[in-house]
Amino acid sequence: MDTAETRRERYMHRRSLRLAVRIGLISIIVGLNVLQGPSEVFADHEIATMTAMNVISVPPDSAFSSVFFSNDPNGETYGLGEIIEIEATFNRGMRVTGSGDVKMDLTVGDSTRTATYHRGSGTRKLVFRYEVIATDTDTDGISAPATAWRGSGTVKTSVSNFAAVFTPLGLETQSGHRVNGSLGPWVTNVEIASTPASGATYRHGEEVEIDVTYTAPVRVDSVDQPWLPYFWNRASDGTEQQNLAWYRSGTGTETLRLSFTVRSEFKDTDGVRIGSAAPDSPGQYWERKVWALNHEGVRAP
Repeated sequence: MDTAETRRERYMHRRSLRLAVRIGLISIIVGLNVLQGPSEVFADHEIATMTAMNVISVPPDSAFSSVFFSNDPNGETYGLGEIIEIEATFNRGMRVTGSGDVKMDLTVGDSTRTATYHRGSGTRKLVFRYEVIATDTDTDGISAPATAWRGSGTVKTSVSNFAAVFTPLGLETQSGHRVNGSLGPWVTNVEIASTPASGATYRHGEEVEIDVTYTAPVRVDSVDQPWLPYFWNRASDGTEQQNLAWYRSGTGTETLRLSFTVRSEFKDTDGVRIGSAAPDSPGQYWERKVWALNHEGVRAP
């Protein structure tokens, strides 16, 4: 029977359910605010943490210079003008701000050098760069002390723009990243720059031009012309013979032009090949005749 008493009980039950739902929703909202709000501020002020610091640049393949220098032939040594990049990784996005540079210390041998911020603002990874100079030497590998940034710029969290509070990490000695500033610019490309006047075969009196490109501008000694070995196959017996290409132009730039003139005795049925080794002629020191531009005494192999 639907009495006044039962109707009152149903009303009180429905009211209790609505109140429980409201309390539950309020608790969720308040809970989210408690978890998200203070946690975000706390993270900005206290938990901007550097999680890793690594060398991300790759030394050149220095096997070419092992003939002239006592370097590891596996390409673990930076030479003059090489860029070393250090990457600092954080647990959250960071932003570099300010009118000046943000810098970090880098230990090269017994000297402290300065690596300058280069890229990564707004991400978790900030990259710093250092360019090797002629006096740099580090035989066991570069390292970085656990010191804070320098310079007039700042590193801040990218969300709430709070100045970063973190424990700087150092970088242990990196044996795969050694430095020798006496290593000059190295060759990155050698190619035939000319084409035969007719078809695919050079004839008597034609010039075969060769471009040798370095990583940085070089200077050619004005007294002794540098040269490069080239080879051809004699059609009669198929043996490979060595001859020389001579410097023509390009001093002060990154690319040197060399050439040789085809003589009547030259024959090559499968095409000219450029040799990678130094010539065997006694008394010839071709590696001493190309130098790093504006760096007196630094040779370019």
